[in-house]
Amino acid sequence: MHQKNKRWTGGLILFSAILLGLSLGAQRTGLPSDKDGTYIEVHGPNIAYVPQTAKYVKYDGKIKKIVKFTETISAGEEECQCPKCCKGYCYVIIYTDILLPGGPLRTLFILWVDC
Repeated sequence: MHQKNKRWTGGLILFSAILLGLSLGAQRTGLPSDKDGTYIEVHGPNIAYVPQTAKYVKYDGKIKKIVKFTETISAGEEECQCPKCCKGYCYVIIYTDILLPGGPLRTLFILWVDC
């Protein structure tokens, strides 16, 4: 029984180290987290990946400030989808990470940006 616990603990430590390594590696790729650097284009036929640490994105070639991320369940009104604005904001459907920034688990989210 003691041998099984050692294997399980070792496996858990290895799994945690891999997740942490993937997370740290993704953060070093220069993904945008402020107004300097390259920006992720979220307008187009494909769904873009945007990390939750990003503060700015490009929409149709224009730099937009990220207001918030929300779950797809709370998408809001259909007429607020970009480029149509509601109260100064519009939304785009994107992929983002859920547990660790840059981690392997990603899901659909709603990205709200300034108009």
